[in-house]
Order: sequence, then structure tokens, then C-alpha cells
Amino acid sequence: MKLRKILCLALVGTMIFSMPVFAAECTEGGNVINIVNEDADSILFKNLTGTENVADCSDFVSVDTLKGKFNMEFNADEAMALASSGDKYEPNNSIATATGGLMGQKITATIHEGDVDWYKLEILDTSEPYSFVLMNIPSGCDYDMALFNSDLTGAYYNFQAGNTAEEFYININQTGTYYLAVQPNTGYSDYPYTLYFGPAFKNGDTGWRDPGLSFNFGYVPLGNDYDTYVPSQYYDLTNDSTIPNGSVMTTLDMTADGNGAYWIGFFKYIKEPSGYGMEQIGNLDRFVVPDMAYYVKQNWEIFGKIRHSNYFVWEPRILIGYKFIVTPQTMVYV
Repeated sequence: MKLRKILCLALVGTMIFSMPVFAAECTEGGNVINIVNEDADSILFKNLTGTENVADCSDFVSVDTLKGKFNMEFNADEAMALASSGDKYEPNNSIATATGGLMGQKITATIHEGDVDWYKLEILDTSEPYSFVLMNIPSGCDYDMALFNSDLTGAYYNFQAGNTAEEFYININQTGTYYLAVQPNTGYSDYPYTLYFGPAFKNGDTGWRDPGLSFNFGYVPLGNDYDTYVPSQYYDLTNDSTIPNGSVMTTLDMTADGNGAYWIGFFKYIKEPSGYGMEQIGNLDRFVVPDMAYYVKQNWEIFGKIRHSNYFVWEPRILIGYKFIVTPQTMVYV
């Protein structure tokens, strides 16, 4: 089940696995882990307000539908910004002077009397969806955003009343130059609006962290033929406000730091509440993370096993990489 026309945006929700999933089950030492070796499908992401449609180029409508709603004078002379000197992206009041080079950036700009802000997008990558977010519209104003195709015959928009944020998500399956316009339906202000247009997925990471975990394996004699497990401890990221809601794990590094005591046959384990998880040899930091398999903001169970320990104490540091979808709710992280 790949991302098709419906992209359920990752803000909240429960992990959904599509079966079959190739997995191995570990039951030694009273611990049960479903080790995911390959996730056959992608996660379905849940939006706070429901499912969002992801459009594509076939969903563009004729620009005629915008007549009376939007300034269609694509080649009009520049209107003067009467209320103020304008923002740093001016002059961009027409297609001919559309501002380029802002793909994938969060910007702030202003709308003034007689003003329309045009932006130019060069679409080179059609492999992933794009986010378009207009928010922080000043009080008492109603700004609208519309995307136009290369030949200016088609448009896509999701107009909202008042200063409600506007957002849409598109699989742009044709390369070329596109144009995004922001104009006032009513009102204008020296207070800026916030705008993002670019790839829907952004990457981030937690940075290296010390979760404060300490696992004491004690003394396990050399030459025994069984594994010794330590009790599980937890690394709770459920309410971590530094991580965007809905972030999906892309990388996981967990060190074998500790007191430096000698060991043999050390393995590290991490699993989510559903029981699915990952394992890695003790002296390798990087885990193999299945694509689109785990939400980051969960209460992670961590433990280990060992074959020989000369009073080894394991105190891991952890680094998690993730990706998230750019929405009004996650713009603070862009």
C-alpha cells in the first residue's frame, strides 16, 4: 500500500502494519520481540483533523474557475505597495517578476494595498509529494493561495474563509516551472504571513542524548552456553515537544557506552509497545531501520543480552533520525 492519492499526514495515530511482514520472534529470557526484517508496506499517517487528499496534475482545474476570485492579470504592470515599502521579495506582483529560489524554505512576507505576491517553483523531482502552506494570516484579513501550472492554463487551490490557514499537498508528476500566488481576498497588513512550498517531507534528528539508562549485567562466567538478559528500561519520547508529531524513524544509533568492562556476545534490543522492534550487535551503533516502520514519539522499551560479562554496566547514548510532513502544525520545526 504505497502513498497514492491519499496521504494521511503524520500528526497523531496508531501504527498500522500491513501484513505479511517478514519477522523473526525472539523469546529467550522471557522477552518477546518481533524483529522486523522488512516492512512490506508504508505506514498510513493520520492527520489531527482527518485524511488529507493528495492531488496530482490531473486535479488542476481551468483557470477560468478563478475568474472573479483571483487576480488573473498574469502580465499586469507592477502595482505599487501603497501601505508600506513592501517586503524583501518585492517586486513580485506579476508572473514576470515572480520570486524564485525559495523552494523548501519557510518565509514571511507582507501583503499591501494593490499587492499580489508571485513565487516561481522549478519542479525537478517528481518522486515525492509537495506541501503548500499559507498560515499566520493577519487578523481581519483573508488571503488566498493558488498554484498554477507551467502554461498558466490550470490551477489548484484550497481557499479558506477569513484568516484560516490554507494548505494542500500535491504529487507533481510533471517537471517544469510552476507559479504560486498569494493575494488578499479582503484586507492587507504590515504584519507578515508565513508561507512554505516545497517537498512535503523534511528530515531531522534528536541529536545525541543520554536517556539516563543503566543496565548492570553483573558477572556472567566465560564459557557458558546461554544468554543472560537484563530487565527492560524505558526511553519515553511520547510527549517530547522537540520532535514533530507524526515523525517517522529513519535512523537509529545506540552506543555500547558504559564502564568499559569486558564482555562477549552483547546484543542490544529496542521495541515499541506493539512488540515490534530491532536488534543490533553490541559494538555496532547503527541499527537497520525498516523504511516507514516506526513512529518516533513512543515509549521505547530497551534491554540487552550477553554471553559473558565481567561486571559490564551498559549506559547507552541514543541518536534518532526522522522525517516528518510539513503541515501548519509542524511548521515550527521547519
